[in-house]
Amino acid sequence: MTSRTNGILIRLLRPSTDDDDDDDDEEEAARPTKRLRSCDTDLTIVVGGEGSDKNQQKTYEYHSQIMAMHSRYVDAMLATPMKEKRSRTITFPEIDPSDWEQMMQYLQPVASPPTTTQAVLRVLPWYDKYEFQDGLRLCDAVLTKLLTFQVENVGQLSDYVQAAGAAYQHQLPRTKIKCLSFCRELFRKREARLGLTPVTISAFVPVLHEEHAVWQKVVGLIGPMAGNPEKDAILANPFFPDLLVRAILSTDYEYNLDKKVSSIRVRNSGWAGVNGTYNRVTTTAATGNNNGTHHDVYEKITASFESYFVAKRTGDGVWLLCRREPLGGLLNRQAPGYTQKVLFVSKAHPLSILPPRGGWEPFENDYAIASPIIKFD
Repeated sequence: MTSRTNGILIRLLRPSTDDDDDDDDEEEAARPTKRLRSCDTDLTIVVGGEGSDKNQQKTYEYHSQIMAMHSRYVDAMLATPMKEKRSRTITFPEIDPSDWEQMMQYLQPVASPPTTTQAVLRVLPWYDKYEFQDGLRLCDAVLTKLLTFQVENVGQLSDYVQAAGAAYQHQLPRTKIKCLSFCRELFRKREARLGLTPVTISAFVPVLHEEHAVWQKVVGLIGPMAGNPEKDAILANPFFPDLLVRAILSTDYEYNLDKKVSSIRVRNSGWAGVNGTYNRVTTTAATGNNNGTHHDVYEKITASFESYFVAKRTGDGVWLLCRREPLGGLLNRQAPGYTQKVLFVSKAHPLSILPPRGGWEPFENDYAIASPIIKFD
């Protein structure tokens, strides 16, 4: 088989339908690589319909040699004396038909590769399970190009961690090399690891199994809490992700205790009166209530007898920036004669001691105003 013929055959991976037989000559001429005139398809692949839901099944026709070239699994099924060889039918019940079509599309030489991390992670497990070597190489190349692995970019941390876990789980050599420096930095930088959740840590477990240097950084966090020196036993424990999150939060709590400040500066807010220096005060003095609704409060009092305070709600880690003004013109902190309005909110960890530096959003959506930035003295 010449290289030219081989290139044409590879393009045959697009599934055909019964309607294709009715295409006119003009449409066929516009798509010369859809099928070969010299030979018919000889392999039926049935996708989907796992369990009793046969309505989700779809059938595709391919050339067996082309599919065997792409998948060692298919090659093995057709090379051994099994029913698939006799019937020329192979079934993939657990693969969704839409995922299968994406898998086949990416394998076409003229097709565009996946453009997002999530698109790669959607097809990668199936490429690996059924030994589509071209698909695995494609995913490895795309992930290597897509992922910049900047630990400061907390907004994309979930994608990074999932990609790192997938690279180790499915043995993508180029992506693994790029992942390693990110993995080390992730547990070295406090701000980065604070973005980890139990879900992302679960995806990260394959990295911890293989990379001893990264695992040692995790041991430094959970060592006193783990109770079992065996790495495999710890990682196999279903409570490990929650254990690691608690250890990270506990470490951050101790760090913040050492860094607790007596005053903060609020800047950049478009709300008149919000900007300025806020001093740390007791909960009751600032908010006028004794029910424990707020703690860790910073307050600013203005010349017009109104006050602003930054406080964290008990339990959920939500920080509030509020305005409080007297009804009668006098600031009586213990009397009910005042109005209180929440201006901005920001979410932090429940154990946080200091208010978030950024991430503040207007409490009400009916106005657009510049959000504050908090600086620590």
